[in-house]
Amino acid sequence: MTPSLRAYAQKANGVLVVAPGAPGVGKEKTHEVALRHVRGLTRLVCSQILVEEYGLFDESSLLPDDKVWTAVRKVLLSVFQPETANRPIIFSDGFPRTKSQAGLVTAFARERHLLVITLDLVSPREVCLERMLSRGRKGEVTPEACGKRFDELSQRARATIKHLRNNSDICAYVGVNSNLHPAQVGKQVFDGLRRIDPIAGLVPPDRVLDFAV
Repeated sequence: MTPSLRAYAQKANGVLVVAPGAPGVGKEKTHEVALRHVRGLTRLVCSQILVEEYGLFDESSLLPDDKVWTAVRKVLLSVFQPETANRPIIFSDGFPRTKSQAGLVTAFARERHLLVITLDLVSPREVCLERMLSRGRKGEVTPEACGKRFDELSQRARATIKHLRNNSDICAYVGVNSNLHPAQVGKQVFDGLRRIDPIAGLVPPDRVLDFAV
């Protein structure tokens, strides 16, 4: 961390962890082997928030950014209260997915004085496509459909991450090769988080973790 980011992080009112990667890149795996072990961290799943707000929708297509933000913002406002004594730590699974959404996130973080941590999960395209096919979600039932969706969302993810990295005064960055053994994925995440105030002390030592395959 740069000195200015460290100073900002130490006074932050909360932490928002985001992982804007494309489908199949390993967000759920990363949560299971690492993030869920961070003390005090809560996982928010964007798709569940949208279903609760708007009812069932076609997950094979993206809702407009303003509708997504309206639903997600309600939840974030309920968590990041100015009077909250303990600094909340939230993992936003599935949001932001676009550069526009990332802009809304950074504006919100500045308004609420939050630290944003970007987990940049990287896995080979062919591995991601295999994972997508195995899930069998609507719009992801053929190799061609999976490839088209992956390429579109991957491009959006890179633009999203670029925006977050450009806001380096409030956003920390952790690169992760999510195609490795679970123990190695967990180590990469923990090593990255341990370099970041104010959550370094909330990351458990490796010896307490069980990285069973």
